[in-house]
Amino acid sequence: MGGKSEATRARIIEVAARLFASDGYDAVTTQRISREAGIAAGTLFRYAGTKSELLLLVLNDRFAEAIDDGIRAAAALDDPAAALAALADPVIAFAAAQGENTAHYQRALLYGPSGEPHRDRGRALVGAWRDAAAGVLARTLDVAAGDPMPRLAAETAFAALSLAVTDVTQSRGVADLHAQFDLITSGLSIRRSSTPA
Repeated sequence: MGGKSEATRARIIEVAARLFASDGYDAVTTQRISREAGIAAGTLFRYAGTKSELLLLVLNDRFAEAIDDGIRAAAALDDPAAALAALADPVIAFAAAQGENTAHYQRALLYGPSGEPHRDRGRALVGAWRDAAAGVLARTLDVAAGDPMPRLAAETAFAALSLAVTDVTQSRGVADLHAQFDLITSGLSIRRSSTPA
């Protein structure tokens, strides 16, 4: 994209992010976003074809930042459950900051059309979190290369995280999530120690 296209994209993201944050996804229309961004509706739809795609465009960068923050925090920890918690906590904070928009974001990731670039990017970010979780588990539990258990445990950890994200308004969700990570890593550790070398 050229300079003008990048500037337009940045303006759309800034306006949409502000409106989604202040009024919530349900109350915001694409017409209002295009009007406040000072662009035609047709121009807006070149960047995102629907309101849900626009939400993905806005929140994917923030989700990516949360994942990067978690990866950095987890890298310093040797305890597997604590490292998983460090990986997940910025994602929980990201979800909590979005309020009602979180459910719409999750729904767009799960049920949006295949091949839509913003959805594809969001789903790739989900994969990046799971890959990071598998890497954390393999590193902290000293699992042999090629062992599928860290990947399978990371899938379970992500399922627990997804449920916690939908319940971010209840403080027990984070404590429960950390306890679930402890169960996951304990089970993986037991399995590893009982498997013959």
